[in-house]
Amino acid sequence: MKALFVLPLLLLSFSAQAKVIFVDFTGTVTDTGGNKDYVAGGPIHGRMTIDAALAGPDVDPRPTFGRYGSSEERPVVPNFVINSVSCRAKCPSTDTVFVTNGNAMFGSPDLDMYQLDDNVNRASGPRFIVAAFAEDILDDEGLVQSFELSKSDLSGEETMYGVFINKAEQFLSFAVDHLRVRPGRCSIH
Repeated sequence: MKALFVLPLLLLSFSAQAKVIFVDFTGTVTDTGGNKDYVAGGPIHGRMTIDAALAGPDVDPRPTFGRYGSSEERPVVPNFVINSVSCRAKCPSTDTVFVTNGNAMFGSPDLDMYQLDDNVNRASGPRFIVAAFAEDILDDEGLVQSFELSKSDLSGEETMYGVFINKAEQFLSFAVDHLRVRPGRCSIH
């Protein structure tokens, strides 16, 4: 009887650690930066997946600012952000997610920030960034968030953008037209 009670607790604990955050985006290329795979004005879309268990705790001491992943104290937190546009073979990277609930550091205390940076140290591969700066999109400074935002929802200083640096001479930039952030669970096969 005791074994039947312990097994569900272990499975519950394991599934809580397996939480992922899916970040789906669509956008419009604004500058190809010499990347021949894209055309200015053309579409770009993809998914970034964050493994919350690998990201670790918030390493920023400020009360409304969350920084997950690589930092000066934790310089290498590899591959907890995976994107569908580059590095399909899971090239090694050092990843960071920034979450700010009320973002006074950019001159507007009402803007929240959610930014994914797949490969902060791009010496070992491409760098891919997706970011949103908008009012009231976040619940707190925690890594796990849930929101959906379209370009038509933005006003004033609010913005959404992406950057893909494939090589030093290729700096692709795009406007994010639609962003959906939602938590999920990893499936066990």
